[in-house]
Formats: sequence, C-alpha cells, structure tokens
Amino acid sequence: MIYTILKFLILVLPLLIAVAYFTLVERTFGLLQPLADGLKLFVKETILPSNADIK
Repeated sequence: MIYTILKFLILVLPLLIAVAYFTLVERTFGLLQPLADGLKLFVKETILPSNADIK
C-alpha cells in the first residue's frame, strides 16, 4: 500500500512541479493563471441554442 502511494507520488509530483514552473515562466503573472482557470471552470455558463440537436 505504502509502496503504491510512493510510486504514484514519484510519478505525479515532478509533473505537477513542471506544470507550475512552465506556467510561471510563460506568463508574467503566472501564479494567478491557475486560480483564474479554476474560477472560470466553475463560473462558466453552458449556452445552447434553442434549436440545437442534443443527443
């Protein structure tokens, strides 16, 4: 159990750190971008035209 969790962390942690680093390098206010994206995800409204074909 502990070995599986440790293996998972060894795999995922460098990816999370790399994403955070690239976000910071790419944008001037890189620290605020993930927060803005998360907020947009919850606030964004799905708009469907009344005559849209929904299946």
